[in-house]
Amino acid sequence: TRERAGWYVVATVLELAVLIGSAFLLLRAGKGVLGIMQAYALSAGLGAFVLSGALLKQERWLFRASLIRPLIRFGTPLVVAGLAGLVLNIGDRYVLKALLDPAAVGVYDWAARLGGVINMLFVQSFQLAFGVIGLKALALREEGASVYRRTFRHFVIWTGWGVLGLSLFTLDFTSLIANKASYLAADRLVLPIGLGFMAYGIYHIAVNVLYAAGDTQHIARLVIVAALANVGLNLVLIPLLGSLGAALTTGGAYALLAALAIRRARQHIAVDYAWRTLAVVLILVGVLWGVGQLTQPWAPWPRLAVRSGLVAAYVPLLYVCRLYRRDEVIQLWRLLQARLRRAR
Repeated sequence: TRERAGWYVVATVLELAVLIGSAFLLLRAGKGVLGIMQAYALSAGLGAFVLSGALLKQERWLFRASLIRPLIRFGTPLVVAGLAGLVLNIGDRYVLKALLDPAAVGVYDWAARLGGVINMLFVQSFQLAFGVIGLKALALREEGASVYRRTFRHFVIWTGWGVLGLSLFTLDFTSLIANKASYLAADRLVLPIGLGFMAYGIYHIAVNVLYAAGDTQHIARLVIVAALANVGLNLVLIPLLGSLGAALTTGGAYALLAALAIRRARQHIAVDYAWRTLAVVLILVGVLWGVGQLTQPWAPWPRLAVRSGLVAAYVPLLYVCRLYRRDEVIQLWRLLQARLRRAR
């Protein structure tokens, strides 16, 4: 709530360093899988210790029994949502394994891991920040709607760019590190998975309103509906399209989750989201990705050159498609100049 991200970063980096170091030492000591679990416990304990110390440095210890019931009432539906979220996130692997073969699961899992880069860089980091800033903005109703509308617009534009770049570079990155040619099939799966994670980010924008309203029961219902839709669509599309059906289902399930969350959130605060921006971004990403797919048979270096050009072309096309106005570009340029002067 005080936006002190530095302590969180310190705790996370320490946790990662201790996890890797202790896992290495415990494995060398012959602890096996048990050693890995011990390393997880040790690193998590250190992270909790650092964050608790940072908290107690700013706030005095206080136990309030009156908070127990509201916390349980607020949190219990989120437990259900978390369990349904497991089905939404990894249920497609089990359906793939049941309907196809382990090789298809391996290729799809690789594509999902690449698509997860969008989740890591654009969604989770964004959610950590907006989870605080968005709640503060809701204290002023009109200002809150404006913040949510502008956040939606900029998030869609730049996450779309990330999805495009990841999708176009998947083939060459996979060919560089994979030891089996079958993994190259992930090239066509990353785009729908990446767009699904973009929709997941939009869901986080809307679900923040439900958190503020204490409407966690509906959060659980939304995730359950999306998870069931994910399983049902997988059962239909995987026999028809194989791994591509699972990728399309992932994108569709997350899009459904975002749409349901926005619909429910509008009952608490009306936000005029930039739907035209979303439509234009989807068209831009789809067209540029389609042009990039024409270079698939080419040699690596010419293909990389053309695909890099397509990724770079996305930025000026934002201005051509009027997603950013001239005054906004000038304002952004001046802001960057000011930041550079301060850095110097």
